[in-house]
Amino acid sequence: PWLLFGAGGAVLLATAVAVPALVQLHKNETTPPIHIAFAGNSMFYFNDFPRFFEAVATNSHRIINQDSCLHGGASIPSLLMDGNAMYPQFETPNAILFKNYGNARNITIYDYGACTVPQLLLGLDDRLDDPGYATPTSSQVLSVKEGDDDANSNATNSSSSSGSHKNFNPCRQDPYYLQYTQKYYSERNTSWDFLIINDNTRNPARADHRALSLQFLEAQYIPMLLQLQSNTPQVVFLWTHAYRPSIPRSMKGLEDIGNFTSLTGAGVRSYQHLLENYGISSYVAPVGLAFLLVYEEHPDDIW
Repeated sequence: PWLLFGAGGAVLLATAVAVPALVQLHKNETTPPIHIAFAGNSMFYFNDFPRFFEAVATNSHRIINQDSCLHGGASIPSLLMDGNAMYPQFETPNAILFKNYGNARNITIYDYGACTVPQLLLGLDDRLDDPGYATPTSSQVLSVKEGDDDANSNATNSSSSSGSHKNFNPCRQDPYYLQYTQKYYSERNTSWDFLIINDNTRNPARADHRALSLQFLEAQYIPMLLQLQSNTPQVVFLWTHAYRPSIPRSMKGLEDIGNFTSLTGAGVRSYQHLLENYGISSYVAPVGLAFLLVYEEHPDDIW
């Protein structure tokens, strides 16, 4: 139960604490809507967190518009390379955009989110014109076996715990969705106020993986953000919680929950500092600390 709470309540609380503007959820007629983009993995898509977050804000009389690019087990580098994998994960009633899209009868368009990070941030990505981009491969099918945050919990929701081996890029699977997104994002003129990112949980805790994430941030993500100029969003890095794996995987040096949490936090802070060096406002949402507190007080109950 705590893990499911973490994909909703704890993330919501820690994110709100990290971003001062999100704490003020009282109605204010002069305050414009807040636009939030999510980029990450199952830490966000469990419990349909982006729409959950939007609904909580709405119930508190604050307008929040959200969008996302999510992929089970993704890291900062792999999300940029492989893009979205929420097909058919987000085929839910709350995600229906159109029941009869265009001139096609019985064609339902679901809100899977942006198909790639560049599409989410910049409105376009030329890779989507390549029919070979994000086509499922054997490596994607096997990716859930090692390094997939989807497998961190013991949740019984089969669709949420299935991992990337059953979910694919919607722009490759649904030509109508590709058509819709290319038009929608190219015409979208609303800037993002916040970009909330998470890395695969172990990556910030390990020097080699952390270095690769820093390399991708500096070479790819930061130029995209700076390209937005005055519309550059404030970036929130999610400090994810430590865990005990439910499937075999390499946990060398991360066996202790406290140490795992500390190393992950240090890595996430390095991401924050890198962006700040480029003049991009950045925060850390300390979800890992919230989980560590609960773990230390109730070590037997959290699992």
